[in-house]
Amino acid sequence: MRGLSLAALALVALPLQAQQSPTATSTTRMTLADTSLTPPIDPARALEAEVRVALNDLLANRTVSALQRLQWLASLPATPSPTGSSTETLRGRGDMLFLLAQAQYRLGMDSAFRSNAQAVLSSGPARYAPLLNSQLLLSAYRTGDFARVSSLVQGGTADQSRGLAALVAGLAAYQLRNYPTAATKFAAAKAAGAPYAQYADYMDVLTSLRTDTTQTTSALARLEALAQTATGTFADQVRLTAAQLAYETNAYDRAITFANAVTPNGGLAPLALLTKAWAQYKNKDVAGAGQSFAAFADQYPLLPQRDEARLMAAQSLLQLGQTDEAGRLFRMVSDSGRAESQRLDNKSTDAVMNLARSLVRARAAGLLFANDPEMGKTIALEETAGADPQVLASVMTGTTPSLPQVEVARIISLNDLMQRYGTVGDSAGMILSKRVLFAPASANAAPTMFAQRAEAVMAADLDAAITSQRLRLASRNATLRLMQIRGLQQAMQGRGDTVAKLVARVDTTDTRLRGLLASIDSTESHLRGSLVTQVRNVQGGPAYVLSVRADSLRQRGLIPPGLDVEALVGARTDSLLNALPLFLLRDSVRIRLTKVRQELADSRTAIEQSDRLFAAAQTGQLTDTSASLTRLRSQQAAAQSRRSEAEAGLIAAVSTELSARATDLLALLQHDLQAAEFGTATAAFFNAIDQGRPAGAGTTTGTSGTSGSSAGLTAPPGANGGSISGSNANAQSGAAASKGSPAARAGTPPTQKK
Repeated sequence: MRGLSLAALALVALPLQAQQSPTATSTTRMTLADTSLTPPIDPARALEAEVRVALNDLLANRTVSALQRLQWLASLPATPSPTGSSTETLRGRGDMLFLLAQAQYRLGMDSAFRSNAQAVLSSGPARYAPLLNSQLLLSAYRTGDFARVSSLVQGGTADQSRGLAALVAGLAAYQLRNYPTAATKFAAAKAAGAPYAQYADYMDVLTSLRTDTTQTTSALARLEALAQTATGTFADQVRLTAAQLAYETNAYDRAITFANAVTPNGGLAPLALLTKAWAQYKNKDVAGAGQSFAAFADQYPLLPQRDEARLMAAQSLLQLGQTDEAGRLFRMVSDSGRAESQRLDNKSTDAVMNLARSLVRARAAGLLFANDPEMGKTIALEETAGADPQVLASVMTGTTPSLPQVEVARIISLNDLMQRYGTVGDSAGMILSKRVLFAPASANAAPTMFAQRAEAVMAADLDAAITSQRLRLASRNATLRLMQIRGLQQAMQGRGDTVAKLVARVDTTDTRLRGLLASIDSTESHLRGSLVTQVRNVQGGPAYVLSVRADSLRQRGLIPPGLDVEALVGARTDSLLNALPLFLLRDSVRIRLTKVRQELADSRTAIEQSDRLFAAAQTGQLTDTSASLTRLRSQQAAAQSRRSEAEAGLIAAVSTELSARATDLLALLQHDLQAAEFGTATAAFFNAIDQGRPAGAGTTTGTSGTSGSSAGLTAPPGANGGSISGSNANAQSGAAASKGSPAARAGTPPTQKK
């Protein structure tokens, strides 16, 4: 294209060059030819430039663009190392692999990140080791590889991240039920100070409860002190844990106080409200408990405890003697539970697959494996955690890096689930109830397998996005090249039209000049003949005078003898006529007209040659573009096919989990349905008794008569005579003694999720 542009500029300059000397024209052409020379490529400096562009993209958070460039660089043969003093300044393959690992870490491509990080750690540069070791630790934890976290901590260097490694190691040990090690690591994280000290202190309280369940009093005091300094969702998490722990120690007033302190519209408000309701019920505040249970059922209809709360609200009405209202509420629970049980019992594979497909396409399936979001037991570790631009810049410049500081206050709660599940199509939810999305994880849940398949989907998404972007860029660049060729061709066509107009004007001028020149030639001949004739035909005077003067001149020797005077007069006449401007410019006009015709002919030939060159360039561009776009479309189709395969694997894992949750939810609904039917019968029984009693006696009898049925209805005895989630006890995972109780739920291990 540069050569074509130079050719176009040369053609545009033709009218000026036509007026220059041949030497000047050849000099100009030689200069244009020299500008098309291409210097040889220096592979080391080329790699340096590409690495700097990728680094700039990463610092500007253009991660996908950087990944595309770095993957292309990694696919090329290894560039030989630069020689001489340049080895201290130019970036090499190790720098490129480090940046590629950073891009993959940011995008959650943990498997590829680990591979490239290990390559850099084994071959250098060594200045990247501290940052990569910290990121490897975080990557292992966020993918659920807790055993690998322990091995990395044992074999790693000293913790230079102000408690981050100690906190992550403690969380991994907690997940592996290695509580002594977890307590040691949490103590180290607390000693390191902010920003991880508070969360480490909170986890240390939970660890102490796991190791010694008799330390509830001291644990409650520590939680109360921590709640006074904590902020945000973390503060609500501490207060909720304290409320449930106070409930387990029969300190119902304190449990209510802690539950009331939780943010009303926060993500942990549902379980706080349920805890408050049970504490009120145990504290003999039946009316308040009924209102709290009813509020929970109305505000959070998608949660599994909805029907249980409605049953307890009806139970409270029974104990208050409001048998009609209690019976109506029992019947409502029975009717809704029967309808939903029928839908779950008749669930089809297509319905489950549709919901799973909707979750995967919305990229919201990961929240299915969040550990106990009601309690805020999942810390959201973003994919960019530990890859801050400031840290990356300091590492690349060789200065002492400040290792990553990851915020721990990002806690996944029910609000996050509701917001993300809202992106899932309602059509899928109408077939299979969305309540299965909020049900506890099944006993056979496989979060590790899900994480692997989710990572495969993410990698396929990136691959498809990169190939699509390459296709768009190639199409745009091809269009721009064709537009440039056609623009130059149109410019040449304009020049051709200009030359054609000039030729027409020259032809017209030539026709006129030819007539004029013929007239001038005729006039010249006529004048010459007229003068000679007049000299010859003059009677007497002129001829005699000429003869006398000629004889006199001959005698004096001024003219040679035998001179033809008439011929002399004719020659003199030609000289005088040629000296006239009209006859003098006649030959100059002929010469210039011939030169203009030749220059116009040369310009037309050059323009025709340029047209042929542009036509050939356009044909070649179209051919190359077609082949390139065909190849890119094939790559895009292959990437989309790989994404479809990865999505199919993830959909299969999600559908299996949804089916298991639907089965668990069906069992829970059937249990609640039996309790509702029993409550309906109980309400009818007491209504029948009340109809046979004197007015004013029904309330006392109803209250005393139904108080005994409370335990058998929805509050089975637990470790302390009752549990917060009695009907859902078997669905809880990770609980030790007293399943479903606040202390057990407070001790649920927190799990990092991507």
